Amino acid sequence: MELLPTEFITFAKFAKVSEKTIQSIIGINLMNLKIIENADEMNWRTVPSTNDISLKNWEVLENYQKIIQLKNIARRQVFQTNKLFCSEDFNTISSVAVTEQNSIKFTEYHSKKDFIESLTNPFLSIQSVDQKLKLLEGLSSSEFFIIVALIELFLSKYSYPDSNWIPDELITFSSNSIQEIIKESEHKIEDQTWWQHWNVISNVEIPNTEAINTALLLLQTKALIGNTNDVEDNYFIGKSLLWLIRSIAWWDKGFVLESNNYSLYVFQASSLFIVLKEGKTYSLINVEGIDLPTIIENFISLTDEPVENKQPETTKIIKFCPNCGEPVIKGAKFCVNCGNKLN
Repeated sequence: MELLPTEFITFAKFAKVSEKTIQSIIGINLMNLKIIENADEMNWRTVPSTNDISLKNWEVLENYQKIIQLKNIARRQVFQTNKLFCSEDFNTISSVAVTEQNSIKFTEYHSKKDFIESLTNPFLSIQSVDQKLKLLEGLSSSEFFIIVALIELFLSKYSYPDSNWIPDELITFSSNSIQEIIKESEHKIEDQTWWQHWNVISNVEIPNTEAINTALLLLQTKALIGNTNDVEDNYFIGKSLLWLIRSIAWWDKGFVLESNNYSLYVFQASSLFIVLKEGKTYSLINVEGIDLPTIIENFISLTDEPVENKQPETTKIIKFCPNCGEPVIKGAKFCVNCGNKLN
């Protein structure tokens, strides 16, 4: 349902939600709007009763176990940010979003399954790409930053790579050019760049020169980039990384889930991709749309655990096929690469 601020406040108070909690949800500016105190002046929409509202979904605003932030994305832009207030067992989830018109969009979910279905249904039919893309697991924030910069470099050479695209030359770069690529990208105002869109969604930290040089060496040891004729500070994008960049260069829509120390980015490009961020560690993988509900289920399980003394465990979401060694989604029944039945 979509409510005026006065209506939302009235409903919330009826469910015994404190003013402090209401203010934290909708902001001080909307709280300062005049609230109708006289019941005679209220219209039929602003007089809640136990028949009008699901009290459990309103009470969870005050007595939530955890909060997950959901960002919905279309055309690479965040068009709505929701706060998900979850009960301890996830049998009750309430989503609250403030619209551009300063109305309050309140959505009730009566189970975790209902929420996951509503989130993942648009993506279920998407299949993985034909090329077998390498799983990028355990990347540092500096390594991931370099990959984002290399996407910009790729697009500067191949603005519109279609399905028939094949590499026709080495794409080379240096440590200094990585920083220059991002600087140039930030100044392209008329045509927003991959970096600009991604930075709005994820707020990437720009590493210093020393961190970039260290990350370049790490990427080289992982065979994601190479060194041109062993010339110092002269690199090229490796084949496996190049195909991955080609596949994610033109993405359009998706969503982001954030809670505590974890973030899950889901975006549709030539196929469906997820980026899992655990602390300052990133993993990137191409997935089947049908596996997305299991991925979301696993991510919610991650947010259930305390993160203070916990090491990143991407295997909570991703594991490997014992037959062929390719990455598979935890909970999948079969390996999409070799067809092996999984436990």
